[in-house]
Amino acid sequence: MSSSRTINGLLFIVVSIAAAGVAWLYFGERAELNVEASVSEPVTVLAQRTRPQPLADRIQALGTARANQAVEITPEISGVIDTLPFKPGLTVQAGEVLATLEAAGVKANLEAAQARAAQSSSDYERQRELFGSNMVSESQLQLSETQLRTDRAGVAVAEAALADHVIRAPFGGRLGLREVSVGSLVQPGTVITTLDDLTPVELEFTVPGVFVGTLEPGQILTARSAAYPDIEFSGTVQNVATRVDPVTRSVRVRAALPNTKRLVKPGMLLTVRLTRDTKSALMIPEQAVVPQNDRQFVFVIEDGVARRRQVQTGARRPGLVEITDGLAPNESIIVEGTLKVRDGTPVTRVDGPQGGAFEPAGNAP
Repeated sequence: MSSSRTINGLLFIVVSIAAAGVAWLYFGERAELNVEASVSEPVTVLAQRTRPQPLADRIQALGTARANQAVEITPEISGVIDTLPFKPGLTVQAGEVLATLEAAGVKANLEAAQARAAQSSSDYERQRELFGSNMVSESQLQLSETQLRTDRAGVAVAEAALADHVIRAPFGGRLGLREVSVGSLVQPGTVITTLDDLTPVELEFTVPGVFVGTLEPGQILTARSAAYPDIEFSGTVQNVATRVDPVTRSVRVRAALPNTKRLVKPGMLLTVRLTRDTKSALMIPEQAVVPQNDRQFVFVIEDGVARRRQVQTGARRPGLVEITDGLAPNESIIVEGTLKVRDGTPVTRVDGPQGGAFEPAGNAP
């Protein structure tokens, strides 16, 4: 009885082992077939074809806006503000009156000087008539003429003193804020307001000294300000400093922006781009580049297979990168799907939008 149970147990074990072997062979074979199928099945990727395009070599810098002409309006003499006929923020012409000082005493002095000059002129004319009739000597005539010149000079001095009490705009421009009020006692150096000529506006910035040889007056530049993110200002280089700063190894550059709408204010910070040179370059989308350690790779489609190729990158633009070595024009590269392929992976190509950097690639492999 015991021997029969032992034999049955051994048979059960043998049958179980055989069944497991058959199952392993069956499912293992199926798994191998699935792996082979998955390896041989092409991966769909988005591809583009390379072509050369112009690439501007740009110098970027930060610049500060300055008024073409700027001055603080101050009196030349001490006095009390009598009138302030200007409005802050308005544009004025050269010679417009901005302020006057109380000048009652000066006006009285001018009137007295004018009266003396009128009397001297009358005396001189009478002396000249008498000299023509030989009734006065030549010395008396000369004395009368000297007195006339002296009194006329007195009038000129009084007029100049009165002019000092009238403060005018030295040039056309836009006025700043009013810093004093009527009745204020001002002295030389007291700021009444500011005056800025903003058409054009001056832009000053520095660039590395290595670019000195490529800078010259007349070059075109563009500038942007955070205050107007959608507006690009254009201008031209006016002057380049004759010296390079020995500490920063940079050179100062001054440019002019037309600023016809007076949007740029003195003191504003602007980002400057100066086009130095234009060359032909291969520009590809940044997402097509696969970094690995300190090397850069792209996947090129050759005969329907992805091939990994090392490249050298250069200048960058928003969304684009220059390839200086490793790619040739009219090659098909993978733009999207680089994470799904390896070197030698079969691929199905779908042509993507070119974005201005490439031409449509058609159905070429």
